[in-house]
Amino acid sequence: MTSPIPQLPTRFRSNSATTAARGPTAITLALAVALCGCSGTASNKDQAPAPTGRVQTASAASGSLSAIATAYGTAVSAPAHTRLIVMPYEGAISSVAVHAGDSVSADQAIVTVTRTPATAAQFAQVHSALSFAQQDLLRVQRLYADKLATTDQVATARKALSDAQAQLDAFNRTGADQEQTALRAPFAGVITSLTATPGERPAIGTTIATVSSPGDMIVQLGLEPADAAKLSPGAPIRLLLAADDAAPITTKLVAVGQALDSVSRLVNAVAPLPPADSAHVALGSMLMAQVQLPARQGVIVPRSALLEDAEGPYVFTLVAGKAHRQAVKIGAETDQSALIVEGLAAGAQVIVAGNVGLEDGVAVTESKP
Repeated sequence: MTSPIPQLPTRFRSNSATTAARGPTAITLALAVALCGCSGTASNKDQAPAPTGRVQTASAASGSLSAIATAYGTAVSAPAHTRLIVMPYEGAISSVAVHAGDSVSADQAIVTVTRTPATAAQFAQVHSALSFAQQDLLRVQRLYADKLATTDQVATARKALSDAQAQLDAFNRTGADQEQTALRAPFAGVITSLTATPGERPAIGTTIATVSSPGDMIVQLGLEPADAAKLSPGAPIRLLLAADDAAPITTKLVAVGQALDSVSRLVNAVAPLPPADSAHVALGSMLMAQVQLPARQGVIVPRSALLEDAEGPYVFTLVAGKAHRQAVKIGAETDQSALIVEGLAAGAQVIVAGNVGLEDGVAVTESKP
């Protein structure tokens, strides 16, 4: 007899059947998903990258631009209206009648000087020499009349008298003929410096005060050597005071130095203050000058298009929906514009807004301002 084929339990039979029935379907689905995934990847590669941001552009144009150089200076009295008060002879400062910054009238006493005993002795000697020369000339003239002296002796005596008189006149001009001398202001002005202190004995010729006229002022500027090399007298400048509401002062350079200052390492330049503006500027005021440099030719772009990093200045241009970085060389700059002398052609569309953080080659969308 043939043994009957053992039958699997019902739960195993149904699971096997289900598995057999489901097997082909699961494989087919897996393959379909894989194929779809491959197909999707290939499709994404063919698509253009999505724009990463919005930008605004402007057209680069050929033209010329004058750069503005910045310099700083001080308002001082013109040399023709500045006087130094110096120690006239060996003496001591007995009193000081003013302070630095004071306004003084013409002939007003500034300091009083008392002569030393040595100066008094020198004056006595000079006065005595004059008296002797006068008497000696009379003596020689009497001898000449008696034919006991020559014309040369008379001439020598007259020369000695003239020299003695000149020495006395010099003493009188310094005030050394008096026990005390008041040193006075030569004109109405301002005491811009004062070093005199009562009791001191400055050396002869030492400056003890400076009197300046506020009615004729100049501005002494310090220019960067590279800027000074491009400038000459007559260049227009604008002077700005520290006060925010002060109107700019328009003037011109009248002198540009040819050497560096030994202290500041800048080139000294001078610009006059117009008389109408001098009344609003105090002596010693600090001013900022904006000096217009000669114009240069190139490609002009808005100042906002310029960017700079460790590699130097650059701009982004928009070409076929993508941002392209271009290194440039700057020839001049103002607050609003920049002059490009290398690296950019006229007519290029430069990105002026949304350019910060861009990378070379990224897709962008242009929007109107």
